[in-house]
Amino acid sequence: MDFLIGGVDQSLAGNGGPQCYDFRSDTRKVLETGLLLSIIYLIFKKSRLNKAPDSESSKDVDLYSGRNYPSKQIVLVLYCLMMGIQIGFKFATRTLIFLFQPCHIISSIQIFLLASPPSTFTANVFRTHLGLLNGPMLAILFPVLDTYFLPFEVEMYYIQHYAIVLLPLYLNSLGEPYNQGSLISYWLVSYPVFIA
Repeated sequence: MDFLIGGVDQSLAGNGGPQCYDFRSDTRKVLETGLLLSIIYLIFKKSRLNKAPDSESSKDVDLYSGRNYPSKQIVLVLYCLMMGIQIGFKFATRTLIFLFQPCHIISSIQIFLLASPPSTFTANVFRTHLGLLNGPMLAILFPVLDTYFLPFEVEMYYIQHYAIVLLPLYLNSLGEPYNQGSLISYWLVSYPVFIA
């Protein structure tokens, strides 16, 4: 377990430790969790009721089969290289637990989008992940870099976050299925709220 959290400096504010754990009482944690889960459930239920009928998903034959984008392979290799370097940094600093941060999860979703063939499912994943892009924008605007000490670690932080923001623009330029869909299909944007 040392490789997961052994390098986490808990003396830094925001990095955990007993003070962070005891910040709220257990009763408050349960109440907040119950309240937020109730709100998320209501949002999810309302979004499912307002879902526009998707004629593509009801067909047996996938409309996107046979499409291939050669430039996606190059971008996929570069994106995997970037993610591999990030994972290497986490192993080197014994902070593998930080791979569960939202931006690393978004990077993994985007690797899936680059690697998977175009399909209706891919279109839905793409549209859903658009709702998660506010996090990388905030990380670019308000970076927290006090735990990065290795060479090129800060630069990789910025490369990863800019790549997360720019990749949807690239995928959107490829056309279907990588588009944001009609305004009525934005019910998908509420899924990240439910997942979070």
